[in-house]
Amino acid sequence: MRQNLKALKLQQENIIQQISDRAAEGRPRLAALDDTLDRLELERQSLEAEIAAFSSEGPDMTAKVEALRQRYNPEQTELQMRRFVNIARDGKDEAAKQMLMPVVRQMIQKVVIGPAPGHQPASLQVHGLIASILAQMDVMDRMERQFMVSAQREFEARVASGELDTEDKRKKLVDRYIEELH
Repeated sequence: MRQNLKALKLQQENIIQQISDRAAEGRPRLAALDDTLDRLELERQSLEAEIAAFSSEGPDMTAKVEALRQRYNPEQTELQMRRFVNIARDGKDEAAKQMLMPVVRQMIQKVVIGPAPGHQPASLQVHGLIASILAQMDVMDRMERQFMVSAQREFEARVASGELDTEDKRKKLVDRYIEELH
């Protein structure tokens, strides 16, 4: 809105300059220029009033936001959302899939179906936020698998070396792996 206001002011200045130039040259006034200048002035006043309305101090929402934070634990909400997405992704809960579909559709910018060589299935490219999310999920899955393999090797090496000779030591190490994984 501020950019529009600036553009309006520039248009007004340009028209005022044209009117001044015409007067200096002794040419008659043009009603069209005067009318345009009046219209721009009304638009400018309206836009300034609109900007002032947006700029005015609104109610303090800090208390309401804090009450929401106390009411809803963000960590628990994130955990529940991950569980919900995993349930929907696994495809076992039809209701969860139906609830998630509108959200997924909003994240898709476009889908391109292209031919594939030979008798291969057609290629499918998805563009938009969903593509980034799927790529991140793929990377996270790969990192999780690598972590699990690394943790398994480390665990086996420590057991073989006798470092984890008691059940308590093994449990502590496994708990640390679980904590790192989450």
